[in-house]
Amino acid sequence: MKSNFDEQLTVSADGRTVTVSGPLKWEDSDRNGAKVTRIVATITQGDGTSETYAYGYSDSEYRPGNATWGPFEVKVDDDDPALSPGAALAGGVLFANGSGQTKWWPWPDAVELKHDQS
Repeated sequence: MKSNFDEQLTVSADGRTVTVSGPLKWEDSDRNGAKVTRIVATITQGDGTSETYAYGYSDSEYRPGNATWGPFEVKVDDDDPALSPGAALAGGVLFANGSGQTKWWPWPDAVELKHDQS
């Protein structure tokens, strides 16, 4: 099981939420009964001295054959400034189980935040 974020993620006009999603890459070693039960996502943007942090999770279930996860929203902490279009660091953890065991896989990813163009 591997995952990642889509390269471009949509930040709301007010910069308080980001819609996250990405591919699910199932491997031959993933059992037929395997399923993803939770995905946690974070977005961090800043220069190291002043950073904005957004967090969220989804309890949607994904099984082999699902090629993508999401979308769902992550929200900026109340005391943080708004996010803006541009480079950000995304972090994710997916929790999967099969055969009575729950395992987790973390991954970091560089992404580009953009405003919705629709």
